[in-house]
Amino acid sequence: MIEGQDLRERLMDQVVDTSTLKRLAEVSEAENYALKNRYRHQRLTMDYADKKRMPIDERTVRDMLRN
Repeated sequence: MIEGQDLRERLMDQVVDTSTLKRLAEVSEAENYALKNRYRHQRLTMDYADKKRMPIDERTVRDMLRN
């Protein structure tokens, strides 16, 4: 009886385990935080930066070489 009850408890723990969901939520929150900070940096700082002094992005180089 004790073994069956123990097995049932372990199975129920596995079924209602939310550790994966918690980890996914943490990762999602970290990504959204990084995205928000990048957007904020772009709007507060980089929009007013001198474009001539900025490093060239590889997409820009590709476009320049293509044209």
